[in-house]
Amino acid sequence: MYSKTLFAGWGDMDFNAHMKNTAFLDKSADVRMLFFAENGFPMAEFALAMGHRLIQLLPIDETAPGETSPYSAISVFAIDPAYTSARMLNGVDGAAIAAARAQAGIDG
Repeated sequence: MYSKTLFAGWGDMDFNAHMKNTAFLDKSADVRMLFFAENGFPMAEFALAMGHRLIQLLPIDETAPGETSPYSAISVFAIDPAYTSARMLNGVDGAAIAAARAQAGIDG
């Protein structure tokens, strides 16, 4: 049996001190990906095995007031690139990043 201790924040709880269903689903997805990574199958490999070439990071914070979609123009860039790096992913090296950038036509 796999076990992992995660911590719930105030935003994960409803006003009855129960974990919100969405927070539970998010935490269970985190545990699933941690299990894969700790057993030699990190997210980058998982995505490639499923036929994906891209891992999309959605906004990690709340959407703007009145917005209901994380894809809206105001929140689509909510993750500051200064805090993310593909180079930190297991199985991704500088040559793979350069090749992907060249294929996408991104200078860099």
